[in-house]
Amino acid sequence: MGISKESIAIQKAALQCGVSEEDFRREIERALQAGMANPDPQVQAAWAKIPSKGKSPTSEEVTAYVAERVRRKNAGRI
Repeated sequence: MGISKESIAIQKAALQCGVSEEDFRREIERALQAGMANPDPQVQAAWAKIPSKGKSPTSEEVTAYVAERVRRKNAGRI
C-alpha cells in the first residue's frame, strides 16, 4: 500500500510552509484537539460528521473530509 493522498497533501503543505512534516503534523494535532474541545453543541455536531476509525479523527481523516467537501462544493464549476 502506498502513501495516501492525504499524507502527500500534508507533506506538500509542510514543504510550502517551510517546516518539517513532523512539526506540521504536531500543529495540526494541536488545532484538532482545540477544536474538538470546544463545548459548543454546533461545533461538536460538526466534528461528529467527520468519519473516523477511532475515537477522534486523525489529520488524514480531517484532510480527506475537508477535501471531499471542497470537491463537492466546486463540482461543476470551471
